[in-house]
Amino acid sequence: MVMTISYLNQNVINNPKYFNRKGAFIISCVVDVDNNEVVIIPVNQEHINIVSEYLRVDKIDIRDNPDIASHIVPFTLELDICDKRGFPWELKQLLIGVSGLEIGFRVRHTSSQIEKARNLIWKFLEYSEDIYIDIKRVNEVIKRKYQI
Repeated sequence: MVMTISYLNQNVINNPKYFNRKGAFIISCVVDVDNNEVVIIPVNQEHINIVSEYLRVDKIDIRDNPDIASHIVPFTLELDICDKRGFPWELKQLLIGVSGLEIGFRVRHTSSQIEKARNLIWKFLEYSEDIYIDIKRVNEVIKRKYQI
């Protein structure tokens, strides 16, 4: 089931369906840069499954025509336990632009899609609750290898 979210809060972070995806304290999402929506990826699902459901197309359609998903940009948040200013979590790393969509299904993004995704992600994080964000300390990684 596809779930769009406007921000992160304890309901998402404490939910084992979404938290600790492929590693401790990891949350995976995609951002639709055309519709300004964030979709969270469940722990037991792959990006391709959720994105194909979100787009209402078959995975084969994305494999055969990866451009239909170019506006869907993945991002991964790595959190850490925190006790700063009353926040239980701190954003440690933000990884943008790489998932199984890009690696296995050859989905590529334009530089403007990546840049818009980055801006939407930071806005999404700005509204999130219970996460301490020190922009100077966040390791932001943008994978431009999958950019066209």
